[in-house]
Amino acid sequence: MGWYLHAVPADGGLFVPAKNLPALIEDINEIYKDETQGHLNLNPHNPAEAMETLRGHNFYIHQKEPTHGVTLTGWGTNGNPYTGYPAAALKINGIFPREIIEIFHSHATKGGLMVMNDYSEDTLYLAGYLTELVHYGESMKINDVVEVKEFVLEKGAGAGSSVMTMQEIPPSGSPDDDSPAVVCKNQSMRELRDFHAACARRATQNMNDPRISVSYDMSNSMTMG
Repeated sequence: MGWYLHAVPADGGLFVPAKNLPALIEDINEIYKDETQGHLNLNPHNPAEAMETLRGHNFYIHQKEPTHGVTLTGWGTNGNPYTGYPAAALKINGIFPREIIEIFHSHATKGGLMVMNDYSEDTLYLAGYLTELVHYGESMKINDVVEVKEFVLEKGAGAGSSVMTMQEIPPSGSPDDDSPAVVCKNQSMRELRDFHAACARRATQNMNDPRISVSYDMSNSMTMG
């Protein structure tokens, strides 16, 4: 296929309870039942084995015990697929990960996943929303420490409503690197300030909680100082 994709957790990742795992596995098998992609054949009677197969295809899945369900925390590379999230994008080759992410979303009961590609087409999959939310336009960057995005629900009940997310900008500066996202609960300036302050403290190890002084310019940047 030849392009890159990266998925990171939003509010912890997409959690699928144990009771939903057999149906999730059957749905994944259904989309890969043709001969050209028949190499992905998950065992619906052994969820632990099925999740291990998916990890072998660059999915990051947390699973404490089979009876506790699983949490999909991303797709990509440069991370621990059992306890972490992928820090970098990965070139798609063979299995198309978005289809599987959409199936996880349809069976999830909480959490979310942010998906990005190299065409700047960002989408947000949140439990409780029947379809994905889509990001348009530019994001807002605060002091090159925090990135804020707005995602819009395009169809279905609540169409036109939006969700904002906050992400810490990785210190590496690599465009392929992304951090976990946090969904804004009330979209207030205080919420942005508190998140920015926490990220800034981690970056400097000695920054105090700053007072807010906000300025906007045409480059979609905002300064907090």
